[in-house]
Amino acid sequence: MYKGYAISLILMVFLVLSCASPQKSFNKGDYDKAYKSALKILKKGKKSRKDLTTLNKSFEQILRREQAEIADYNRSDVIEDWEEAYVLYDELLDKYEEGKSYLDNDFDVTMDIVYDEQEKLRTDIGESYYNLGELQLEDYDETGNKLAAQEAYYMYTKADEYGHIDPLLSERQAYARTAGVITVLVIAEERWGISFAYDIDREFSRIERRSQDFREVLYERRVEADCTIELEFSDLDRRVRENRSNQTYREEVQDGFETRQDTSGTTTQVPRYVTVSAQVTTIREEITFEWEARARIFGERDYCSDYRQRTFRADEVLINEIYEIRGDTRAVPQEFQDSRYDNRREEEIVRALIEELYDDFERAYF
Repeated sequence: MYKGYAISLILMVFLVLSCASPQKSFNKGDYDKAYKSALKILKKGKKSRKDLTTLNKSFEQILRREQAEIADYNRSDVIEDWEEAYVLYDELLDKYEEGKSYLDNDFDVTMDIVYDEQEKLRTDIGESYYNLGELQLEDYDETGNKLAAQEAYYMYTKADEYGHIDPLLSERQAYARTAGVITVLVIAEERWGISFAYDIDREFSRIERRSQDFREVLYERRVEADCTIELEFSDLDRRVRENRSNQTYREEVQDGFETRQDTSGTTTQVPRYVTVSAQVTTIREEITFEWEARARIFGERDYCSDYRQRTFRADEVLINEIYEIRGDTRAVPQEFQDSRYDNRREEEIVRALIEELYDDFERAYF
């Protein structure tokens, strides 16, 4: 009984605190929380005068606060501040629409003005972004600076987002989009000869798939590029390291039969065992293939700022174990009876190295 009473008391206290929370939050100056909790109670159908009053007073305080903050942003000369003001308008209007059916009608006129102010701000932001786009595109036309064309495209895009209406907007945006493309040319060459040229070209031509946005990536094309990445392959390095070790093995093995006669003259055949031995020389042959490619960058600094000179390295290792047996092979464990070879051909190794170098190259630059 005591436990049931305690639980009931806790529930009652919780309910009392819940009902008192909107006013409590308001008294603490947390008007957003007071508005939200009062609205939640009212939506449940508990339309008490106290909660309605708290809701309206809370919204009044929120309105004053937001209008003051919006005014501060609007006094700025920075367009990003205007966008902050636009977001605040959105949040305020959302709050108003959410609780509109419970708010006093006196707010209707004020919020109509707020909506008109936001619409005017939207128009001003869209027009300002369009004008900024015009300035950037004019800079491109005068200097050929592709980064200015890119900025123009972004400005036109923002103008479009804010609903700016101009018959030339789409055309100007498309022009800036095309003008801002930076061409990156990739060249991959061996230092000497053309031993692996085909395999290198086959793998590295895949880099053209990394074209995106304002970057067009080309591989060994005859074009005038804005930025060139020249990758020079060194000679393929092949090193062999050999290690030898010796181990002697002994084993007792059956070596035929021998005849034995007991005292009664009966003869039997019994196995004959002998101890045999052998020496195994293990030759561990480690063949390391290593390839290095050095990238150099050529072009205008502004267009090549995302790239720097790098050196890429890749290696593959073949391991062969050769067993040389001297003596009786019956003494040698089965695992040493057959030598073990890595049967990959050099062509396969070269392809693996090129793939590894390409993956590192792509990760580094694209």
